Amino acid sequence: VFGAGSVALHQVRSFIDGCRFHLAVAAPLRLALRRLGLERELAEKREARVRAEGAVAQAEDTVQRLIQAIREKLECEPDQVLEQAAPTPASMLILGESGTGKELVAQTIHQLSPRAQHPFVALNCAAIPDTLLESEIFGHEKGAFTGATDRRAGCFELADRGTLFLDEIGEMSAAAQAKLLRVLEDHRVDPLGDTHSHQVNIRVIAATNEDLPAHIKTGRFRLDLYYRLNVYQLRIPPLRERVEDIEPILQHFLGQTRPDHGCRITGISPEAVAILHRHQWPGNVRELENLVQHMAILHAGKT
Repeated sequence: VFGAGSVALHQVRSFIDGCRFHLAVAAPLRLALRRLGLERELAEKREARVRAEGAVAQAEDTVQRLIQAIREKLECEPDQVLEQAAPTPASMLILGESGTGKELVAQTIHQLSPRAQHPFVALNCAAIPDTLLESEIFGHEKGAFTGATDRRAGCFELADRGTLFLDEIGEMSAAAQAKLLRVLEDHRVDPLGDTHSHQVNIRVIAATNEDLPAHIKTGRFRLDLYYRLNVYQLRIPPLRERVEDIEPILQHFLGQTRPDHGCRITGISPEAVAILHRHQWPGNVRELENLVQHMAILHAGKT
């Protein structure tokens, strides 16, 4: 070693040993510590993300509980829902099993609304093939498709200024759902084969006996259309859940049936009412109506 002073051999060896220690231990230790710091930082970020996701999930759960509570409140007070919803132009979704009287409820809403003097048009979406459904709802121009020999107004035009009731809305095709959504948003209808839109003033009431949220998950029903229709929701319980309504409904049907069949039955015994209460009524009100007609025919001219 050359320099101004002299360096002892053992000092050189100590320096070399220090360098070796630094290369062998200190540098990897520093890297390990740095890696540990990064891992700790990542762990903290991961914990923060988990906390944030938990907070979001908790908020969503709170919102869902609130929505469910509101819906249960509405379901428990259907008369109040009718009174509140009928005067408004808002869309409405009626839920209930087949035969519970969803169309009758829709007619009642129409009669209680400012649109009562205008048309009430009902359409069963499940009863019309997909190829004809759009034409039935939105109308078509002459020559729009094979067999369209004349212009035909659709349900929207026929129900203008009134109410359109779409039963079994869950059976509507994806294409028809998209067009229905546009009408609800823009209040304009596009007949098939027509290059111009037509302004309509209409209220839509939809009904179904299916689980629309389940259909949304499978892609069978549009989420945005569901929210457009579900401004007001009313669930009609099946007849087996409201047995106290059986006797007054039966008396109503008897009053309608007696003149048609010459039946003079004016009432029903308590024993018969008890039997009716125990029945499950899978066909709901429609089944009860058929039963009354059957009784009236068998007892025509009898008391």
